[in-house]
Amino acid sequence: FSTDECKEIMDVLSQFECLITDYSSILYDFMLLDRPFILFPYDFEEYREKIGFAIDYETITPGHKPCSFTELKDALLDAKNKDFYREKRQQVCSLCNKYREGSSRRLLDMLKARNVQGL
Repeated sequence: FSTDECKEIMDVLSQFECLITDYSSILYDFMLLDRPFILFPYDFEEYREKIGFAIDYETITPGHKPCSFTELKDALLDAKNKDFYREKRQQVCSLCNKYREGSSRRLLDMLKARNVQGL
């Protein structure tokens, strides 16, 4: 997507059955939906050398990682028919997403507790 097509991805993220991404942190938001995703790290070596990872990439990315178009098609079929990575994905989601629900309520309660004006 470009911002011309979708100003805010969070507004539509829940409409997707599967996510295809590279190294974007949107992956961890998508994990909250408990749906499969496919990682397409087409430039993995270059990314690792120039930017790097704070945590081991394999540990925090429980999903298909195709290296060719054929593997990408197979991964899409797998995502549709059998969620091979669900258990591991749920483990990583629990590590990366402390809260799964009620974020707005927690924020409002915190702001009220701090007597933030206008609430």
